Amino acid sequence: LILEGLFVLLTKVRWRYSPKLLAICLGSLKLVWVLICLNNSDLAPHLLPL
Repeated sequence: LILEGLFVLLTKVRWRYSPKLLAICLGSLKLVWVLICLNNSDLAPHLLPL
């Protein structure tokens, strides 16, 4: 649910800000996603390929 909200927020601000800022945001989301996968080690094999 939180990730969906962030995705909607990113799509709304994508046209206002530079691609570099968008790339930084996406990189941060990817890092958070990896941390979530590491914290939920039983889900990691299913989530990490994404």
